[in-house]
Amino acid sequence: PLPTALTIQPLDPVTVGEDFTIVAQLTSATGDIPGAVNNEALELFIDGVRERRTRTNFAGVASFPIRRFLPVGQYTVTVVYAGSRSLQPASATATLTIAPAVLEIKTVPALAGVTFSFNGQTLRSGADGVARVEVSTPGIYPLEVLPIERDDIRAEFSRWGDEIFTTAREVEIPEMKTLEVGFDVSYQASFSFVDLAGLPVDPKRITSITLKSSLGETRTLTSPGPEWFKAGRVVRRQNGLEEVPVQWSVESVIMGGTNVVNQFQQRFVLQPNDQRQIELLLYTARFTARDALFGFPIGEGIKLQYPDGSVEVIPFGPDRQAFVTSLPRGEYLVSVAGVPGISPASPVALSRDQEAELLVISYLDMAVAGVLVALLAVGLLLVGRPHLLTWLRLPVPSHGYRTAALAMTGATLVIVLTVFALGSGRAPAESTDTPLPVQRQAGPPAKSTTETGAINEDEAPAPESSPAVPTPESAVLPEEAIAEVFRAFWERNGGLSTFGYPISEAVEQRDPRTGQVITVQEFERARLEHHPELSGTPYEIQLGLLGYEDAASRGLLDSEPFQRREPAPEDNEDCTYFWQTGHRVCSHFRAYWRSRGLE
Repeated sequence: PLPTALTIQPLDPVTVGEDFTIVAQLTSATGDIPGAVNNEALELFIDGVRERRTRTNFAGVASFPIRRFLPVGQYTVTVVYAGSRSLQPASATATLTIAPAVLEIKTVPALAGVTFSFNGQTLRSGADGVARVEVSTPGIYPLEVLPIERDDIRAEFSRWGDEIFTTAREVEIPEMKTLEVGFDVSYQASFSFVDLAGLPVDPKRITSITLKSSLGETRTLTSPGPEWFKAGRVVRRQNGLEEVPVQWSVESVIMGGTNVVNQFQQRFVLQPNDQRQIELLLYTARFTARDALFGFPIGEGIKLQYPDGSVEVIPFGPDRQAFVTSLPRGEYLVSVAGVPGISPASPVALSRDQEAELLVISYLDMAVAGVLVALLAVGLLLVGRPHLLTWLRLPVPSHGYRTAALAMTGATLVIVLTVFALGSGRAPAESTDTPLPVQRQAGPPAKSTTETGAINEDEAPAPESSPAVPTPESAVLPEEAIAEVFRAFWERNGGLSTFGYPISEAVEQRDPRTGQVITVQEFERARLEHHPELSGTPYEIQLGLLGYEDAASRGLLDSEPFQRREPAPEDNEDCTYFWQTGHRVCSHFRAYWRSRGLE
């Protein structure tokens, strides 16, 4: 008989409870595969115990499927060929390792220190966010997420990766090797405030802060924190669980009864122990006061009524001017304090750095006006009444008494008109856009007033401490605030009815899609973007992808309504299909869309 050789293919470790196959091959002693090795019987022994018998194929290969349970450990595998009339016997030996099953529990997002109870054993996730446990016996085991106790984060159980939504569940070993568990996380955040120059603003001046999340949650705070905010939620994707960051935007910051931010313009995603800085729309104003007729400086200071109704008296400095910084935008009433006369309250709409000149009707003005009016009355009275001159014991000219009376009357009228023309040349509370220095007027401390307007001489708070009443104010700006680069596009494509009023100034920012610096301005119904790299093309001015960005922030892009659809027959009737997005617009929406030049 010909000599033979028997080999066992290398055996990888086998997880306990899993089926596996041992493969052996019968060849000649030199490694050749003569045709005689086909259909030869081979026997398998594990630790000396006969397992099963099978025959080789045309290549001398025999497979031994193992279905029975083998405990964790190492085993000696022996394959024996008894030989035949033409082939000599042969055998081969190898070592089989049965390893424990390993269950990996992956936290999404990856969180360290999350504890689980597994069959009475406590597991804890490591720095990679994964908890591992070895199981020596197949079966069904209880598993539960335990409460998370961490100072820097709050994690609330959301779901398991296999459509189970309770913290306690069962897992089957070894079928379950990797299991995802998702958490909605919250972080602590506190807020600080700066003005447009980057200077800090006292948080005590803030009445309330209102924030809105991409999930639709609205939070109103009365202090700068720290407070807990939801920072991420878990959604299921095709390849498993995924954390979607929650985006927060500043809806309003109320100071002095007015909103001092542009709605939703400042957005952010929170990090653990976050410190967020909010920029406030605060401005500087310069006030002067002059006599209405003669133009000389007058008064001790200004009386400033804030949009919330609180009142502050600010004294003039040596240069007869009052500077006030960090004023919230809004409508103010300004009058002159400590004047010998009348100072009517003048409205000032503050939306940028401004200066205003206030006019005062002084007692001197009133006296001059009274004298002139009396002279005018006497002149008119004397016209046609020469006997009054006799009664007054004044000489009566023989000729031209009427002419003299008319001349006196005319001269008086000229004087009256000239004086009032000089006074009316200055408009009350005249405002300009002259840039102002960012500083508070140095000088005597300001006198605070009570809500009734009475001056309290014992207190001298700065304007930062003025009481504030939360009176929400719209962030809408006038049409004049539309940036020149957008004005033609705004007017040509429907203007107010299509885009609404501007709600922010034009700002530069980097386009995350192209990396280019673009100019952006927010409107009530749209966001306009100027792309300088497309200058001279129809795409220089574009509409921001607000719908897409909002859906992405809410994690909706993978949901069923947002999936692409194939065109349908009805698309040719009252609908238009867009291959760019795989969706259609129909009926009244299509008519409106077309009427705005968007096709």
